[in-house]
Formats: sequence, structure tokens, C-alpha cells
Amino acid sequence: MTIKVVILAYHSLLADGIANLLEASANLFDTHLVDAGAEDAIEQILEIDPDVVLFDALDICATKKQVVENLMAILPQGVVLQIDSGSDLIKIFSFVSRHVNQIDEVATIIQDTVCTIDLIRAA
Repeated sequence: MTIKVVILAYHSLLADGIANLLEASANLFDTHLVDAGAEDAIEQILEIDPDVVLFDALDICATKKQVVENLMAILPQGVVLQIDSGSDLIKIFSFVSRHVNQIDEVATIIQDTVCTIDLIRAA
């Protein structure tokens, strides 16, 4: 399975480095660089329909357009990784939607979500 990754950046050496790293990973990733400063950046991301969007928290151009909020609206099943190039921190935003038929299913969804977050934190 190939994972489609969009790296949203404005002329970033970090973006080029990550793209090169992913492309060298045994054909696991289909990597696309999208210029965060482009007027049609969101449209480009929609066209690519990525599994993951990655951006640098310190990239002013990528963060000024409310990236996470916009991506939540257009990629309801997507994952956004926010890298902080000033530290060793990566924030993971996941926008998974699930249908709920009965109110008691909310408890199960909360438990599943917490278990997943615990697994991520343990890694």
C-alpha cells in the first residue's frame, strides 16, 4: 500500500529533506510538495487527496491560513502532522468521522480514541 503524503511548505529546506527521506523509503510513500504560499494550495491538496498532510509549525505561510481548520473541512478522513522544526515535537491531528446510531456508542468511541492516543504516546 502506498501512502500519499502532501508536504505543505513555503520554500522550506525541511520540506525538501523530509520529501527525500520519504521517497527513499522503499516505495511506501507517494510524496507531493505543495507551496503553502500558492493561492490554490487547498485545491492542489484536494486534487492529490492525500492520506497525510505534513507542515512545519514555524512556517508562517503554512500556518497563517488556518491550515488545520481548513484541512479538517476538506479531508474528513485525513491525518495532519504538524512538525515543530524548533523542537522535537510532532502534533497529530486526525479527522476520523464515525456514524453513531445510539447514544451509548459514544462511550465506545471515547474508549477507542483514548486507547489509540495511548498507543501513539507510548511509541
